[in-house]
Amino acid sequence: MKKTKIPGLGRFGVFIDDVDLNNISHEEWMEIGKIHLESLVTIIRGNDIDHHTYYKLISEWGPSRYNRPIEWYKKYGKPVKDVVLNNELDEADQITFANARRWQVDKRYPGMVRVTPKRNRRGETIGIFGDGELLWHSNECADTAFTPGVALMGWEQMIGSCTGFCTSPDWYENQTESFRSELDEMIVVHNYEPARLSPVIIEDQENLYKNNMCPTPDSEVPLIIRSPGGIKGVHLGINTFDCIKGMTKESSVTLFKKMRDEMITPEYTYDHWYQTNKDILLFDNSITLHNRKIENDSAPERIGYRIQYDFDNLTGGTYLPFYQDEYNQHKLHRLDILKKATEGMEVVS
Repeated sequence: MKKTKIPGLGRFGVFIDDVDLNNISHEEWMEIGKIHLESLVTIIRGNDIDHHTYYKLISEWGPSRYNRPIEWYKKYGKPVKDVVLNNELDEADQITFANARRWQVDKRYPGMVRVTPKRNRRGETIGIFGDGELLWHSNECADTAFTPGVALMGWEQMIGSCTGFCTSPDWYENQTESFRSELDEMIVVHNYEPARLSPVIIEDQENLYKNNMCPTPDSEVPLIIRSPGGIKGVHLGINTFDCIKGMTKESSVTLFKKMRDEMITPEYTYDHWYQTNKDILLFDNSITLHNRKIENDSAPERIGYRIQYDFDNLTGGTYLPFYQDEYNQHKLHRLDILKKATEGMEVVS
């Protein structure tokens, strides 16, 4: 196994080459997981694995997880399986559910979805996040129970497209002690606005984006948190940031612009332009942002396979990201609801 530093991303980011994922041992894969907890962004090049192996490897680090069922349980008061079997979903949720089923790469692995603009013969989307660019974001950013890990494996026609990353810890550590103390106390109020994630609006996906990024209006999440590997940084929530609690909107926007402008620079960012279709990108979703760029519309049919997941098997327990216990307790409460919401739904690992 060969490790090299990814350019940019501050002191973070690692390329891994010369590793055979088709024949890797559990111990070797867990070692890569520990490297990833420290690197925040890990790119594995030079492999050709199928989706079964990909899902199995990610599951060794922790279970896949999406939080949409939480809002459905709160809305309908019963497990999602019962709501679906009894045909109780309203029209908007029926569309979201049908989309989610169609986006699955393999029904045995419901935590893995396609990222693609391609459509089936009926004109229906077969993947999430459509075509064109995606602006800087983190997933479920306004949810205290956000899922901390994301994996994206290229599959088809990825060349000509780019996944970009921005890490926050170095920027945070370079601030004065007094300013860091101020940041440590800040709570961000989040609200969803269309087009702050994808400039191209896909009507039948908007409900999902809203429920994924900011399911509850005026959601509160601390600005400074720790990653699953214990690294302190900024949970910027760039695409749902509304204001800082207790601060005027004008002052909040000024501070937000300062953070964004100083953080999203070549020193802390890296654009990964795919040289092969099968690169595997592993990235932190707690204190790291990501985006997508397309070169001259040269990759309109790209397909990637995406998994959101927890790191419980690597960290030895439930990840508690916040320095304020009330927000950790709020996360645990939401995870309890998720367990109730997914009762009777089998996820293969």
